[in-house]
Amino acid sequence: MMQSRRQGGAGGTPPYYSLRTDTYYHEDGVTAKAIKTYLLTYDQDNALVSEVLQ
Repeated sequence: MMQSRRQGGAGGTPPYYSLRTDTYYHEDGVTAKAIKTYLLTYDQDNALVSEVLQ
């Protein structure tokens, strides 16, 4: 059983987005199965330090 996933970023300035959304699809590749959104936090050097599931 194969599952496909698409990632997207929003908010902030690329590539330092403040949100990441992962969309998981059913086997048909069209119907969304689950959507998970993460709040991204960076340090003063723009290194990713945390991803918190919202």
